[in-house]
Amino acid sequence: MAFLISKIYLDSRESNFTFKVFLLLIAFLAFTNVLNPDAYVARQNMRRYSATGKIDARYLGSLSDDALPVTVPLLKNKDSRIRKQYGDRLRETILLERRPLFSRWQSLNLSRWRAKEILRSSD
Repeated sequence: MAFLISKIYLDSRESNFTFKVFLLLIAFLAFTNVLNPDAYVARQNMRRYSATGKIDARYLGSLSDDALPVTVPLLKNKDSRIRKQYGDRLRETILLERRPLFSRWQSLNLSRWRAKEILRSSD
């Protein structure tokens, strides 16, 4: 980012192109943030589960905290195999996040906070 900004100010010949690339990068990041890929994938998988009865619960448990609001109903699924697969993978993910690398304040984000609140309320 810093390179792009400095390029805009220092090289007037290429600044128009560089500025457009910079704006495109910002637009892409904003679009990706709004799209929320993990939640989208989770919603599609849950819809497919409703239609076909087939689901990869371990995979859904491995998605980021953004997907948790969509997938947490699997913890109360009537099929004990699905509950176990999803719960086991979710537990593995949570244990991984308790490592010192993930426990610092820099790793705090809204999705992680929401996920923790959802898990607390689902007990």
